[in-house]
Amino acid sequence: MRGATGEVERICGRFPNPEQGAYGNRDAAQITLYRVRFSQRDLWPDYAGRPDDSVEVEIFKHWLEPATGEGA
Repeated sequence: MRGATGEVERICGRFPNPEQGAYGNRDAAQITLYRVRFSQRDLWPDYAGRPDDSVEVEIFKHWLEPATGEGA
């Protein structure tokens, strides 16, 4: 969900930009890939599972925004 706040679980490494690769660019820029953990309740407010359930996704750096404000 766009705008959800997660926690970086780890840095996975640097990989070719998938957007450039989709257009056949074999020299795509290398971009850092992160594994980010989100609380399921933060993503789905009506989530009926355990309060500590989470989901982890791998997200490229250029798709992330720094967390700001309270609790960041």
